[in-house]
Amino acid sequence: MTIKVHRIKKKYDKTMTIGLTTDYMNYTEDSKYPLDSEEDYEYHAFVVYCDDVRKWVHNDLLNRLENEEGLQLCIHHRNFIVGDSISVNVDNFIKKSWKVLVIVSNNFAQSEWCQWEVDVVQERRRRHGKEVIVPIILDTIDSKHMTSQLRTLLDSTPSIRYRSGVGSELFWKVLLESLRKPLEHPPTSLIYYPSFNGQTRVSPETEPPTWLLKNYHHYFLTFCKTRKLCDGSCIYDILVMISLRRCVICVVGLIVIELAFVDLSNDPVECLKPFCLCHKQSRGSAVCSGRSLHYIPRLPKYVRSVTFTNTSISAIETFGLVNLTFNQMERIKFTGNLLLTIDKDAFLNLTFLDSLIISHEPRLDIFSLKSSFMSLTRLKILFFDFSFNSWKSLPKDIFNNYHFSNVKSLFLKSNSFNSVTFTTFETMTRLREIFLADNPISHISFTNLTSLTKLDMSSNLLQSVPTFCERNNTSYFPNLNILILSRTYIEFLDPKSFRCLPRLSTLYLDYTNIRKLQDNVFASLPSLRTLHLNSIGHPLETITQNAFNSSSLETLILRESHFHFDQKDRYNASRIFVSCPNLQYLDLTHNNMPSDESTFQTIFRPLKKLQTLFLTSTKIVSLPTNVFTHMKFLQKLHLDDNGISFWNNSYHIFGNMTSMKHLSLRQNYISVINETSFPEDLLSRLETLHLARNPFSCICDQMWFRNWIQKNGTILKEYPNGYRCRHPNSMNGILLRDYKPTYKMCNPWNPLYTMAIVMGIVVISFIAVGSIAAKCQGNIKNYIYLLRVYHNRKKGYIPLDSEEDYEYHAFVVYCDNDRKWVHNDLLNRLENDEGLQLCIHHRNFIVGDSISVNVDNFLKKSWKVLVIVSNNFAQSEWCQWEVDVVQERRRRQGKEVIVPIILDTIDSKHMTSQLRTLLDSTPSLRYRSGVGSELFWKVLLESLRKPLGHPPTSLLYYPSFNGQTSVSPETEPPTW
Repeated sequence: MTIKVHRIKKKYDKTMTIGLTTDYMNYTEDSKYPLDSEEDYEYHAFVVYCDDVRKWVHNDLLNRLENEEGLQLCIHHRNFIVGDSISVNVDNFIKKSWKVLVIVSNNFAQSEWCQWEVDVVQERRRRHGKEVIVPIILDTIDSKHMTSQLRTLLDSTPSIRYRSGVGSELFWKVLLESLRKPLEHPPTSLIYYPSFNGQTRVSPETEPPTWLLKNYHHYFLTFCKTRKLCDGSCIYDILVMISLRRCVICVVGLIVIELAFVDLSNDPVECLKPFCLCHKQSRGSAVCSGRSLHYIPRLPKYVRSVTFTNTSISAIETFGLVNLTFNQMERIKFTGNLLLTIDKDAFLNLTFLDSLIISHEPRLDIFSLKSSFMSLTRLKILFFDFSFNSWKSLPKDIFNNYHFSNVKSLFLKSNSFNSVTFTTFETMTRLREIFLADNPISHISFTNLTSLTKLDMSSNLLQSVPTFCERNNTSYFPNLNILILSRTYIEFLDPKSFRCLPRLSTLYLDYTNIRKLQDNVFASLPSLRTLHLNSIGHPLETITQNAFNSSSLETLILRESHFHFDQKDRYNASRIFVSCPNLQYLDLTHNNMPSDESTFQTIFRPLKKLQTLFLTSTKIVSLPTNVFTHMKFLQKLHLDDNGISFWNNSYHIFGNMTSMKHLSLRQNYISVINETSFPEDLLSRLETLHLARNPFSCICDQMWFRNWIQKNGTILKEYPNGYRCRHPNSMNGILLRDYKPTYKMCNPWNPLYTMAIVMGIVVISFIAVGSIAAKCQGNIKNYIYLLRVYHNRKKGYIPLDSEEDYEYHAFVVYCDNDRKWVHNDLLNRLENDEGLQLCIHHRNFIVGDSISVNVDNFLKKSWKVLVIVSNNFAQSEWCQWEVDVVQERRRRQGKEVIVPIILDTIDSKHMTSQLRTLLDSTPSLRYRSGVGSELFWKVLLESLRKPLGHPPTSLLYYPSFNGQTSVSPETEPPTW
């Protein structure tokens, strides 16, 4: 036979013929390789089918092939041995069957168990050739149900489609021919070698004989390095031919290959499609899958991480991983393959390997894996993952290899360990993480591992917390930082449970059976920062007053424990969080909070440093007041999925929350949001506001919120799809965004309003005119008289007051606290510099007369009144009385008679109605020292020297009987 080998590089467009003359094709004729026949088996065919086609299998297939044609079929409903597992039955009866009938239907494609049988059948096909399988398609497979395994089977194997009626006889004829057709040559992936007795044998599990590997080792490695010429199986094919013929010309052929193609060792290699997907990003990775793949292919140079999943690789032999030595392979993962053994030298030349993952390989011999560790020569193996392998125990010396001293992470999750002894890991002196989750571990024995920082023992059968103290009370794990004991059967904790863990900062006790939290359980953990107590107790029944005694605790997660905070006999509301004053994160989701505000306030009063609070699904109906307002550092508040519908006094609920950034009230019963729902300063600080899934009412009361969304909708979470109208029914389901009310819609003008207003104005006008006419006759006369006064004044008949008519230019009203300014500044400037005469009570009042008499007398002697206004003045009751007297003087002589001087700004809490009336109705001067003081004195002098205007119209003017005009403010006009 002549084998033609083609170069892949385009620049070598030549074909080299290698004369490897062999009688391979004549093996069958010479009886050196006996092929299987139907007489060698108990059954003609093993039938793989889904239960939904059982009727067709029993009534049609068995009836035709067994009753009419005399064949013997194996079907699981009839032939499987009761007591043996299904997988054992399948394995045994496939070995007893010459061929395999696969009945394909839509339900078959959807069945996971049938897919597993397809995998087993594909392994049989790989060993015996494609003629061993006969697929029968009963109905067309939907593309959504087509799996990769089934597609590979149908693409690589001729199938027969069943049609009832016309054409059925042709179907049965073709089926019979397929079942009786003899098997052809075995696939090239099988390994042929001569046994020691000189006869040729076939073994698909073992490697070539040692004499072949020794004699041709050099040529084999050289050929591997230049093997861009053919796929992975041709290596063994050529070696098989050499081993069978032992001809010198074969050796010469290999030497020719070595010399002719040594320059191709660095040629670029393409990803093996469709089996492998390669990604150049992220340091280069590849994923190879498919039951048709039964060897380790060569990969592009950039690949550093490779995953083999759901392939037919069953054994990794001495040179099984040689194709990966061309890469700087750092990570290898085998998962879900058919792996049975790994050779002790399999990892010999993988000098860059630092991560090895072997998972979902339940058939793998653990002792075979242990022996292969000896070939791991790299001293920096950092990561091992042996999860989901169904191992029942670990050999004690499995990791007794000095190369493992640098391993940092070890995953042994989801195996079948009943007990674990940590002496197994002693050689891993730098081990930082151990993951033993999802094992049925009921007993565990520790030993000293000083480097360990994380230990995961979740989902085991532990009934109590293991002891972490050695006999001398020193810690097995002095540097342990994270401990996970979730989903175990632990029921009780006491103050000694967590001794000897000085650096433990995170503790997980989720989904345990602890129904009562005792005092000081966590007090022995000086570094505890985070405590997870999700769904403990089922439900949690009691929390003692010092259960959370930990001054270092910052995060407490008590989700879904269904604890009744509304039942005071289960806990002490005033003490429950007193012992953890530094708590910053608290999650009480799915617990029952109290309905009375006083208990609510008592529970949360000690938590001054809280930053995040979850009260989701805690059956809160009304928002408590004066609870969140005391949490100055609170940034996130979640009140989702409660019964909150509305609230009043928003300032007492959300006020003074100066750090709040994220507020969530999702999925409550809130129908309307208006301007009183949240304080304005809170809304301006929020970064996110979550109000989705509430039953909003699309009515005019919602207009404020609708307008607010248009300006600030970016902070709303789930907007717009999470905000829909529930009421009225005509708008149910409509997006709140699409509800666009206008002012006219919400404030329609009724014509009746116009008629009512006009009629009201007319009626009020008549009533007003009538009232004025009836009750203001005297005022009318006064107005008439006033006209006469103005007429006479123009003719000079009414004399006006001037400063020469008074003894003092001004009467000064001031408070004793301002006496220094009055005496030193005011008197000095106005009397000494300007020559005015002022009246002040400290100097001018007559001793012996009462203050009220003095005030009344000296006001009459003063032309104007200076009122010195200050905060002290506003607080003095006596000064307020003087303001009343001054206001009477102003009423009689006009506003120019009073000159208010404001020394300092009056606090709003000190401002009285009398003082406000005075300042609002009278122009005032503000005193400022320094720059502007000269302008003040100038304006003050002008105000004091300004003549008085006309007296107010409330004064009554009338002529006296002697013919002269006089003024009287007390009496009414003469009757004439």
